Amino acid sequence: MRILFFGLFFGLFSCQPKDIDLRALSAATKASQSNASNNFQSVQMTEAEINSIFTLSLDRMAEAVFLMKAVLNPEFAATHFLNLLKHENLETSDDLPEMFLESVVSDQQMSQQKKMNTISSVNYKVDDFLVDASGKLKKLVLVKNIFKSAIAKGDLNTKKGDFNIKNTSDQISVQLTTEPNIYLVKIYRVDETSSKSDKNTTLNSEIKFKLGWSGDVASLNNKMNISNILILIDRTGAKKGQINFINNQESLTLSMGQCASLNGRLSINTNWVPPEQKMTNPTELIIIDSTFEILNSKFKSVAQACEIRPIVDLTRLLN
Repeated sequence: MRILFFGLFFGLFSCQPKDIDLRALSAATKASQSNASNNFQSVQMTEAEINSIFTLSLDRMAEAVFLMKAVLNPEFAATHFLNLLKHENLETSDDLPEMFLESVVSDQQMSQQKKMNTISSVNYKVDDFLVDASGKLKKLVLVKNIFKSAIAKGDLNTKKGDFNIKNTSDQISVQLTTEPNIYLVKIYRVDETSSKSDKNTTLNSEIKFKLGWSGDVASLNNKMNISNILILIDRTGAKKGQINFINNQESLTLSMGQCASLNGRLSINTNWVPPEQKMTNPTELIIIDSTFEILNSKFKSVAQACEIRPIVDLTRLLN
């Protein structure tokens, strides 16, 4: 098992999913931001803030599976106020129609969001979609189509009482591997964030993991295994910090019903040391029904009740 926390990452991608040369992109990012960095003094993230962003990234993994299920199962999509739209191009009728996964704006949906502490919407284009003759998924690529801010609501009288995040690029791919019933899921995204305490920052994220799933739509109602997790985060701007997490062995379980529910344990290192240094303070992240708690630490991020739980809970960033 190899578990590492280190480095600097800047996530960019083309229209097709591909691996990214993190070192080259990091160097380019440093060069392009050298002049802007002189205009303010960045503040290093605290351990609690790094933990919050790390646990939010676990929510992002659940979100990728949630969106996949919404594309494959219209009934599931409808119960979560989503619609898969198909736009025919009459001039090129031989081509497959363009497909979009979008939030349904209705009084019921608005009423539901008022109960939640995170307000967001879904707007993705289905950029690639391939199933085999039996209907099992072989490949799905989603690209963010419309960019709107998502807001975490807290106690506005405190410095941590607000958090606004606007996604500026987002690509999710799910592809069958050569291993039977194993899919590789990749997420590349860039978010602009702002809050009272942290001002303006940028979150560059790359997340990869393997999903154990048969490929049958009906089996999406069963528990699925998540393993081989890689999470790379680089936060720049008024607040800075990096995460590099690699875990090639341990696994979590994910259930995707009325709400997303992650369960399991992950070995982590609270010192966030670079790879050439020895892990001096190993511990575990305990996950029970999407509540995250780090042993030997005061950090705990509690999941909201299932009936009002967002797939990605931005209030985790208010800890």
